[in-house]
Amino acid sequence: MTDWIRIFNEKAPEEAIGEVMESYHNKFVFQTYYLDKIPEYSSFVAALAGDEIVLGVIIAQSIKPIVAIPDIPKPFKRRREDLIKEYKDIMEKFRAVCEAVTIGYVRENEMFQGRPEKIPLIHDLIFLPEKDLIRELHLSKEPVLGYLPLIYSSMPNEEKSLFGYFLESFFKRLNNIFSREELLSILNGMQKDLLENEFERIFEQVNISLKRVLKNE
Repeated sequence: MTDWIRIFNEKAPEEAIGEVMESYHNKFVFQTYYLDKIPEYSSFVAALAGDEIVLGVIIAQSIKPIVAIPDIPKPFKRRREDLIKEYKDIMEKFRAVCEAVTIGYVRENEMFQGRPEKIPLIHDLIFLPEKDLIRELHLSKEPVLGYLPLIYSSMPNEEKSLFGYFLESFFKRLNNIFSREELLSILNGMQKDLLENEFERIFEQVNISLKRVLKNE
């Protein structure tokens, strides 16, 4: 297996997109450094947590001020590009805050899907992981995608009822990382796991969302 811990430790801090603000057993919340480097919804992120790498999937995003501003921001009646030209530092007054559900980790050069025993610390750096890392997470052992119940259970109740929308976005992302044959192999293992653990509701939503994504290829 690739020595991802060494690779991440050799990355310059400038390559990071943000750092951890809050850390829990099932998720971590981080702030981005710049508004033009916000990870996309349902994308993978990686926290360099000392001698481990904690992997997460984005399920929530928001933009918040980092300096005192009125409760309601002043309207400028400008397009984004015109506003930035006229007020060059305006984007420095805001940062994106993203919430990522923990779905896997790297420890001692071995990859695992699931929750790690240790969680990231506040200010641990956040990076966008390489595609090869994501591929190894899903293919280095028996092809499977066993963490969907972790994502589902970590979502607020109002989001659980819309889980199919997340799945479509997520499967489109996986479709750009894996070949069709690899993706189907991963999903077959996942569906078997869902049924064995009595996650029928998720199983049904997975099949509906998957059919839509593959139909629109």
